[in-house]
Amino acid sequence: MRKAGFSLIESLMAISLMALVLFLVAQGYARLAQLNTFSESSSRQVELMAVVQTITDEVSCSFAVRSPNPRELHLTRVDPSLNLQYNESRQRLPWPLVSPASLTPLSGQRDPYNVEVRFRFVANANGNQLVREQVPLRGNTSASQSAAVVEGLEDFRVLQVAPLVELELLVASNQSPYRVSVFRPVGVAP
Repeated sequence: MRKAGFSLIESLMAISLMALVLFLVAQGYARLAQLNTFSESSSRQVELMAVVQTITDEVSCSFAVRSPNPRELHLTRVDPSLNLQYNESRQRLPWPLVSPASLTPLSGQRDPYNVEVRFRFVANANGNQLVREQVPLRGNTSASQSAAVVEGLEDFRVLQVAPLVELELLVASNQSPYRVSVFRPVGVAP
């Protein structure tokens, strides 16, 4: 007759089955952590592509591009918030309105219709960020707007502005920089 309890073989089998289950659970957690890292990386890439698309759109709509230093990009363009189909404030625009189409892009008479858009890299202790500022060329300077486009960049540089705009964005110091070339519209002033 057999004694009550577990034999050595049964105990070893139970321990090995428990080890196998724990190993599979650990593998599952490792895969989950890997997917989380990949998800964060891909969402960061999507955010970076949105910033690149924003800058590309701004450059393609501008008629003057300059870079006072390698960490700033200044663009002069028609105010995107301007709506001439409705009554604009007389403090904002000259009265009577002159048709914007009848003026050359960089004439002084067209300044009320234009804004300067500035992209600048701001490095601080809380985290680096790329800031977009929109400033009227003339008139109500309180209408200026400023917002962070992306945070957590390591570096942002303007490599050249003519004949095309070349930018370099560095997401992390251990990664290679992301380079973008944007064609400027024909007739854009340097």
